[in-house]
Amino acid sequence: MDRPSRLRSLALPAALGYTLVVLYASLYPFVGWRWPPGVGLPALLALPWPPWRDPFDEWINVAGYLPYGSLIALAALRAGRGRVAAALLAVALPSLLSYGCEVLQQFVPLRHPSLKDWAYNSAGAAGGAVVALTLDALRLTDRLRA
Repeated sequence: MDRPSRLRSLALPAALGYTLVVLYASLYPFVGWRWPPGVGLPALLALPWPPWRDPFDEWINVAGYLPYGSLIALAALRAGRGRVAAALLAVALPSLLSYGCEVLQQFVPLRHPSLKDWAYNSAGAAGGAVVALTLDALRLTDRLRA
């Protein structure tokens, strides 16, 4: 049986699965959701910068999104996108998801939405894109496909 010219990859299904993991981790617990008291619709979009600094929280946000950016970049490359398009998708899609999750966290009583978390998540996705594009440029991803 002949294979199509564009080799299929597990990167896209893995990225979609990772999206579900991010949603679960970002929006848990799934009970007690309520409209934040005293917050109007426009104010929901303005995420606060937290006054605290927690290095573990910062690194876990970067580390959590690093594989996500890598998977999206690899999926885009396998779909025939160029390196620039793959990098843009690998940063933009996780960043948009992160921002959306941070906004939604305002409805979850035990969560603390933060512009800082969004920034570190986006940085992690960008780092993941760099890792994936570097591996691809060094042709190390060809070995994974073989």
